[in-house]
Amino acid sequence: MLQKFQNTALYLYFFSLSFEMFNLGGLGSTSRFISILYLIAILPDIQSYLRIERISKYIIPWIFLFTYIVIVSVVNLNQYTTWDHLFDTTIFFNILFYWFLINHERKVPNTLIKGFIAFILSSITLTVFYYFGIGVEIEYGRIEIFGDNQNKTGVRLAVAIISIIYLVFISDFIKSKIKYLFLIPLPLMLQFLFDTASRVAFVSLILSFAIMVLFNNSLKPSRKTVVIILLGLFSVIYGKTLYLKSEVLASRMSDIDEKGVTNSRDMVWDNALNIISSSPIFGVGKSGYVEKSILFSGRNMSPHNVILEVWALSGIIGLFVFSLFMYRIIKASYTSFKIDKFMLPMLLLIPVVGQILTGQILGHKLYWAIFALCVSSIFYLKQKRI
Repeated sequence: MLQKFQNTALYLYFFSLSFEMFNLGGLGSTSRFISILYLIAILPDIQSYLRIERISKYIIPWIFLFTYIVIVSVVNLNQYTTWDHLFDTTIFFNILFYWFLINHERKVPNTLIKGFIAFILSSITLTVFYYFGIGVEIEYGRIEIFGDNQNKTGVRLAVAIISIIYLVFISDFIKSKIKYLFLIPLPLMLQFLFDTASRVAFVSLILSFAIMVLFNNSLKPSRKTVVIILLGLFSVIYGKTLYLKSEVLASRMSDIDEKGVTNSRDMVWDNALNIISSSPIFGVGKSGYVEKSILFSGRNMSPHNVILEVWALSGIIGLFVFSLFMYRIIKASYTSFKIDKFMLPMLLLIPVVGQILTGQILGHKLYWAIFALCVSSIFYLKQKRI
């Protein structure tokens, strides 16, 4: 009974990831309340959710990195410092829940895949809201929903679309033909993604689909092969139509050719590099970052690049630890693909890497859920069908 409650709480947690910025009457985000529910559900069995054997190399780097940033932030205490600059509770709980999710999968194999199915359903629900204009606003020609950032919304949609295509056509996790119902909202989800005009989401989707086709060994002459090829042709034609209709996205993509991919990030990256140069070895912590950003640029600016962010906060020391973690995550994903042809973790890392290079991931639950899937995939190769 307790395990069923814990599993249900996990699925609700994944469902809430599409509504991370949806505020319940000013009380806080939906995702936060569901996170509390999940925490309550696992508390009676918390010891098993904090197991570290066999996963220490995926957990300890983050414990070290978080602790180190807290120490450096305290050292760089200044007049602009708030509690969140000393102890970032959002990142702390994201690390903790990432740890929980890995162990939940170890306790109950396939719960994370089912969790991502719940996330797909939440993305479809969000798309329905988009279709009926609920919570929708337009900012500089780009669709925004429930006040969330367009790039984050676009990447979430890309993750959901990639997951749908994988689960329907590549994987045999879902045996029932009901899985084909997931294809019905795909055109509208693509339209929604294009209307966010997110370049990283668009490029991630294209790359992921190409990798699915090129590296899927199951694509031998069969009816499934024909269906996938036809779907690919339809996606290219339909996607091109949407692309041509989406003037904002087309304009943003053409900016890459004319002005370079880093053009829109030059100011914030220069700010981050100036901060890094002040303490490249040890970093300045969150408190020091805010102070020096205001000193150099007149305001606190996010670096919009996780590599620069980690380097600025924790210096070369922290950057090495972060790079080691990413290497291990990528290796785990490749291992699960190589041994068991489980491609989903590798595919979902594509939008994650895109966000690492152009945005932020540390404060957002979805990327930690993807990390958990990457790690847990190495324990349950040849998973049971659902």
